[in-house]
Amino acid sequence: MRKLLGHLYHNWELKAISLAAALMIWAYAGTQRAAAPSRQVLAEVQTKGSAQRGLSVEVRAATISVAVSGPAAALDRLSEGSVKAIVDVSAATASSRRLPVVQLIAPPLGPTVTFPDQRLSVPVEVTVNMRRTLPVTLNVVGQPPAGRSFTPAQVDPPQVEVLGSTPDVKRVTAVVGSVIARQGPFRGNTQLRAVDRDGINVDTVQLEPALVSVQVDVVDSAAVKTVVISPALTGRPAPPFVIDGVTVSPMTVTLAGPTADIATVTSISTAPIAIEGASADATRQVALVIPPGLSIAGSPATVSVTVRLKDTSRSERAP
Repeated sequence: MRKLLGHLYHNWELKAISLAAALMIWAYAGTQRAAAPSRQVLAEVQTKGSAQRGLSVEVRAATISVAVSGPAAALDRLSEGSVKAIVDVSAATASSRRLPVVQLIAPPLGPTVTFPDQRLSVPVEVTVNMRRTLPVTLNVVGQPPAGRSFTPAQVDPPQVEVLGSTPDVKRVTAVVGSVIARQGPFRGNTQLRAVDRDGINVDTVQLEPALVSVQVDVVDSAAVKTVVISPALTGRPAPPFVIDGVTVSPMTVTLAGPTADIATVTSISTAPIAIEGASADATRQVALVIPPGLSIAGSPATVSVTVRLKDTSRSERAP
């Protein structure tokens, strides 16, 4: 017993000091936890990812209240919006009304703060998009020299896609653009606009592409003429098939050249289109046969020809 008491009283001053220091540290830590263990701050909502194809996602909240824990000094340094709340818009579906916060990011000056477990979400508006193809309508601004005229504008591509919410896309009645020729030929690009029936811009849709290439030439006024295109078919379909119809796109072409050469031209033909032994509908891109001395003004040098066939054996068996 005396030996045990001896060990207990040995260096009792140092042992007392160590115990007192430990009690002071414990008391200080408890005081810090009780002083400011957590607080609510407004976090800035940020998005990542891209909406699924055919959908538009709009986050309807700029900030969200989040709980933050940490030392009192670190919490005091937090300002509104310094914490970032990340939302993944790629997770949205057509029926989504809210999206979860997938990550909370502390500011660089506050790495000692933490975020308690909390289920956070933000309201979103998901719109189903519509896609529609429309031709480009181009307006040529300018006055050609006397006795000359502008050829129809050659636009590449001649059609563009309109993308956006279904109500907005349905409002669009035309895709338009304009170029200034200034008494001479024009080569360059022009920006397109989507407009409604009243000519008012529909800025809530997207055009793909929004920029097109335009070519406008200047020719003698008397030497421009629009004629029809006549498809040159050769051969016959395989029995019992017969030709049911032929479609040419475009149906006309603008020719340019000397007045004497162009005066008698009323149509031009395509290169030969062989249908010998055909038993199914077919669409082909064929070249135009341009009369000597003439040229194509502002029009493609090829056209699309669709030949539709009819099976006469079926009509004969019909009651």
